[in-house]
Amino acid sequence: MGRPYLYGTVAARKSFAQSRPDLMIRFARAFVEGIHRFKTDKRTALATIEKYTRTKTTPETEQVYEIYAQRYTKRVPEITREGMQTVLEEIGESRPLPGGLTAQRFLNPRYFKHSADSGLVEELYRSR
Repeated sequence: MGRPYLYGTVAARKSFAQSRPDLMIRFARAFVEGIHRFKTDKRTALATIEKYTRTKTTPETEQVYEIYAQRYTKRVPEITREGMQTVLEEIGESRPLPGGLTAQRFLNPRYFKHSADSGLVEELYRSR
């Protein structure tokens, strides 16, 4: 629809993330590894989609997989201020939000950035 949106992001309470940075780093690493598997192992990805959606793979679902694997799913999840703003606007359409709430408050790329900066992403895709 031409609006920036969040795809492939996760959320955690700030207090939890701050108290368990080791767990957050391990989670981000596992998430990035899962993305790699999704993007590079079509057969397993489609089997997983079949399992959780209880549908059979068709040429149309394969085409949707290709679009998501190539276009929408980034190697490292990225949360942008613009994408978060769209989410806040959508929530605000159905209920009032607290005053002064900004998209910036929800952005913390630290743990996924750690996965990228550690060389993990480069290592995963180099082996392909």
